[in-house]
Amino acid sequence: AAEYDNRAFLPDAALLGILENMLNGVAYCRMLYEDGVPQDFIYLYTNPAFHEHTGLGPVRGKRVSEVIPGIRTADPQLFEIYGRVAAGGQPEKFETFVESLQAWFAVQAYSPGLDHFVAVFDVITRRKQLDSELHLQALVLDQIQEQVTVTDLAGTVTYVNRAETEALASPRENRIGRHV
Repeated sequence: AAEYDNRAFLPDAALLGILENMLNGVAYCRMLYEDGVPQDFIYLYTNPAFHEHTGLGPVRGKRVSEVIPGIRTADPQLFEIYGRVAAGGQPEKFETFVESLQAWFAVQAYSPGLDHFVAVFDVITRRKQLDSELHLQALVLDQIQEQVTVTDLAGTVTYVNRAETEALASPRENRIGRHV
């Protein structure tokens, strides 16, 4: 696996440049435990995208409970996941609604060392809203008794309603993605 070890080719200044210019938010943190249970964490590093995505100001050296009061109660899933990862667990990839920030996030977390974790994330609130709207539209279209096929501008089938599926006696999956 030595051929995959890029540390010798990437100076610290280059790595910092990458982190500082990433479009994803990045937070490097140290988990704080009480009786082995994750209770809080301290921000050790955040990149500019972190602040842009979260709307939070300077957080370095601060506890998340100071920066976002009530987060432990409002978003316990973050402590469960980050605690598991920081304790030496496997990297995790998840999507979650963070009540404290009123936003959806797609997160990848890993541990660079015991009691520490790095979270790399994107805000996906708009995508979740669009998914919800599409789901609602699909529910409405499935109630229509007429056959409905929806295509994109290139003529590729993106949706067929229940009446269309029943009339053709063919599963929906057989039509979606096909060109008409």
